[in-house]
Amino acid sequence: MANKFIILGIAALLCAGASLLVETFIFGGGVNPDRIVQESFFLPLSFILLLISGAFLIIGSMIKVARASN
Repeated sequence: MANKFIILGIAALLCAGASLLVETFIFGGGVNPDRIVQESFFLPLSFILLLISGAFLIIGSMIKVARASN
């Protein structure tokens, strides 16, 4: 069970990194001539996936520690 959470956490972390790379290198973000910030959905998605991956990794490690202490 703990390994599944850790694997899901690592997968979400890789997806967050890929999303951040797509935002940085393909869409680039920036300010248009009307001074409006141009962003795609990939930057918020990377932060959401980063939070999800952190939660999965913390839960997985807590389960491993709880099983090791028994």
